[in-house]
Amino acid sequence: YCRDHRLSRIDGFRNEIFPELLRHPANCAIIRHSENASKGSDSSITPEELFEEIEKYTGDWKEQELCVSLIEKYRNGERWLLNE
Repeated sequence: YCRDHRLSRIDGFRNEIFPELLRHPANCAIIRHSENASKGSDSSITPEELFEEIEKYTGDWKEQELCVSLIEKYRNGERWLLNE
């Protein structure tokens, strides 16, 4: 078994999604290593689905408020840029 990013890091970077959102627990799943290898860099969730799950998240996550504010910024057109 291994930890999987449901919205892949590659898709996240392609869509200029803030890294804090990609590392949120709502974006993680435990899957078999063979499943992870066969799916490659494909995502099993869309950015908007991830955003909705983060907004509904009730667990204890140290960056929850930051993530909710970054979702709002993303929806308002702001993007994460590698060199900033």
